[in-house]
Amino acid sequence: CVISISSTNILINLLIGKSKDDALNVINNYLKMINEEEYDKDVLKELLVFDDTSKQPSRIKCATLTANGIKKFLENN
Repeated sequence: CVISISSTNILINLLIGKSKDDALNVINNYLKMINEEEYDKDVLKELLVFDDTSKQPSRIKCATLTANGIKKFLENN
């Protein structure tokens, strides 16, 4: 899925060099955006291109697959 690949690429590039807390902040804001909750736009930078993903429910899993995996890893380590 193009959305999965592109969101992974942008997310990974945005997380490189960030602390665990900062990375979780980015991921949590990204997931809030995808789920149409309040989020901090300044944190997401290039990830804002996925802002309309929630309007296509079939794409939500694609857009959040990597974010959910990294979040789970960071929270457990």
